[in-house]
Amino acid sequence: RKNTERTTQYYFRSDEFECPPKWFKMPNRDLPYVKSMVRYYPVIRKHVEKVLAHEDPATVADFIRKVDEVSTVPDGPGLNLSSFDPIDVIASFIFDVVVIHSTDHYQYFKVFQEARFGIGTLRHPYTRKWFPGTRVPGDLCDDEDRIRFFNFANIFVRFNDTPLLSNRIASIKYRFRQPALRNADKELVEAIRKLQDSMIEDGDVVCPMESMASSVCF
Repeated sequence: RKNTERTTQYYFRSDEFECPPKWFKMPNRDLPYVKSMVRYYPVIRKHVEKVLAHEDPATVADFIRKVDEVSTVPDGPGLNLSSFDPIDVIASFIFDVVVIHSTDHYQYFKVFQEARFGIGTLRHPYTRKWFPGTRVPGDLCDDEDRIRFFNFANIFVRFNDTPLLSNRIASIKYRFRQPALRNADKELVEAIRKLQDSMIEDGDVVCPMESMASSVCF
């Protein structure tokens, strides 16, 4: 909750918050990272627009109102999410937790790899299979390797992939009851895949789809 309040305070006082993100319209659009991220938003927005067309507008408005309440700070009215198009509010949320956050984690992981300081660079083998969130294996006795393991497991976790749960965007499964939305998950995945194919040709892929989660930290 404190992180939410601090984030809201920054956006509230800096006048930087918009849905879609304000930086879409700023001069830094030519930066490779920004150029890549911006291309995903129309795909996410189109998906949300289709879904919300089959949802109760009052329910959507109530959800947005409650999110705004959670983000309210003591000396301000919050982010005033109701002032934006509901499609852009939901699309911005999904865009953030899927595209932006996945990309940031993916690039951060590459830093670990380049620095040779992470789970992929342990100097000694260990017998236990590792999953995100598990404790350091007892047979990992080398002090430096234990630090490397903790560094990766506690600071950076890319996926919650297990035999029972996959957090990859390619594995997403919605359970919409409306007939028109039964293939919404497959359509979204396919749309992102097609976009990435075109981005590969343009050299704009900053985070490959296989490393993109359906949600990070939410």
